[in-house]
Amino acid sequence: SLPRDPFAHRVHIGVSGFFNYDILTARKPDFTVLLDICPQTQLIHQIASACMKRALRPADFVDAFISKVKKTTSLAGCFFEPKSSEAAIRAELLRKNSWLSQLDSYRYIQSLDKTDRILITRGDLLHRETIAKIQLWMSTYRLSLDTFYIANCGDPIWTERPLPFNRNLQIPIEEPRIFYRTIKPLIQPATYVIDSSTELFLSQRIYRIGLDLNDDATL
Repeated sequence: SLPRDPFAHRVHIGVSGFFNYDILTARKPDFTVLLDICPQTQLIHQIASACMKRALRPADFVDAFISKVKKTTSLAGCFFEPKSSEAAIRAELLRKNSWLSQLDSYRYIQSLDKTDRILITRGDLLHRETIAKIQLWMSTYRLSLDTFYIANCGDPIWTERPLPFNRNLQIPIEEPRIFYRTIKPLIQPATYVIDSSTELFLSQRIYRIGLDLNDDATL
């Protein structure tokens, strides 16, 4: 597994959905920031938080979460696609190695939520103002950025710029596009960036800036 920084309180920052919780159960940071430009994503995390407070077990959580989402007009159409059955969604949530597949993993996420160590907010990683606010928060509380899940935020679909990669290391080259320049103030020597760019066919790449990791590197 990836080495941890033992000298600071560690934080995970991530966009998008439940894959962040898989990272949390693997890395066990002290704090978490879940942000996204999409209000539906923020709402999904808020619903998950509410369901965690009542559901004792993963299966109970899934029942409550699916029921709540189906009743939420702004989410029903995007979370439950026409060809996706409820059984398929339930199976995906409870898939092997997910944060809902083991009671201990679920209870760890619950503990973060119950102790207010998961911050759910709306933000745009392409805006320097968002980065500055996170940077100030991390500095105030002396937090070390352990993992940073950027999903596909750096894709040209968002930045309208080409993606230059070092062909050998498969990490952004020294003069990366605007997205990597924007998030650079948050990146620390011990930070692992998890990228699921559509240009990488949605396969997760885990790397430190300036450091190559094997393709089979795990959290």
